[in-house]
Amino acid sequence: TLLPFERIREIFEKMIVIVDNDADTYGYQDTVSITRIRLGMVSIPQQNGAGGLLIPAWDFIGSRERLIDEEARTLGAKADETYSYLTINAVDGSIIRRG
Repeated sequence: TLLPFERIREIFEKMIVIVDNDADTYGYQDTVSITRIRLGMVSIPQQNGAGGLLIPAWDFIGSRERLIDEEARTLGAKADETYSYLTINAVDGSIIRRG
């Protein structure tokens, strides 16, 4: 059974500012624009290391503009319709790290 999408949205809103956020380390300010949300299947490694497990997951895909905090100048934007800024397990709501 999949979690209701409302719960997935709550997890996304909480975790998008935490997962892979380098603002504290490098002083960046990111503006992320989610342009597409996709439900699909993701392969994750099994804990015993013997193969993978295919699970349903939500991908939040979009683009990012990164600014340097002090100078407020654009470092660049990433607009890639295949890049997922956050992947959430559709069954239990856990965050799936891509790559």
